[in-house]
Amino acid sequence: MAAPPVVNLSGITKRYRRKIALDSVDLSVGRGETCALIGANGAGKSTLIHIICGLSRQTSGTLSILGQRSARGLRRARARMGYVPDVSGAYQHLSARQNLEVRCIEWGIPASEVDRALRIVELTDTGKAKVKGFSMGMKRRLDIATALLGDTDFIIMDEPINGLDPMGVAEIRELICRLRDEEGRTILLSSHNLPELEKTATSFAFIHKGRMLEKVGREDIRQGGPSRLLLRVSHGRRAVDALELAFPQLAIERSGANSLEIPVPPQGSSALLGCLAAARVEVLEMSPVRASLEHYYQALLGGE
Repeated sequence: MAAPPVVNLSGITKRYRRKIALDSVDLSVGRGETCALIGANGAGKSTLIHIICGLSRQTSGTLSILGQRSARGLRRARARMGYVPDVSGAYQHLSARQNLEVRCIEWGIPASEVDRALRIVELTDTGKAKVKGFSMGMKRRLDIATALLGDTDFIIMDEPINGLDPMGVAEIRELICRLRDEEGRTILLSSHNLPELEKTATSFAFIHKGRMLEKVGREDIRQGGPSRLLLRVSHGRRAVDALELAFPQLAIERSGANSLEIPVPPQGSSALLGCLAAARVEVLEMSPVRASLEHYYQALLGGE
């Protein structure tokens, strides 16, 4: 028998007077998933997260967390849930250990949790150093350690790599993957950094104007994305002009003076080659491009 989802939303709607922030949203996140919640600003991501966290209440629809649906059951389930906000909430004048000890006192969690959380995020060697002297990546790891207190099963992370340098981004990516693969945590991520989400998440939920468009797995992105071609041509500007005139609906990207990346039109790649030949543009090289999360997302919005 399949295990129940860690979080399940069915028909979740949220209204603010005349404005509909969420419109009949369905979403299910299974145990051990790292699900990326993707959408533009104002799409409804924050509202959805607030409802899951209990910071806001849906107008209609049902929510279950760790199999619990009742108000009392949801309170118990949320005690097994961690949250990493988009802005660090750490006390800057305290050390990493002191921060976690204070949270344990506030939340009634045994102080024995502190060592385990620091070990997981690799902050055991920071000693008495104050958080205000930490790098952005270290501060983010401390935020994640705070979310781990209480041995949480399910963690929500809101923009966990926002403002980090490349090294910090890599550290957080590795930590998220370890939390999933080695610690067995279920994670819901919200971020605008699609290339990083593609490296980190195992599934992707696309939300747009308050509606859930679809949820797909990583392999669906790679196999189901729009077919694209990388072309190296003899005359880049002339090629772009000809292709834009013949195929105005296609988004053409220039990756160099004479290199183009373009979706294959419904007429097929032969139509592209014929168009370029008519414009006296020689195709020096042509190769397929693996579908990316960004391209998949753009195609999804284009087909709305």
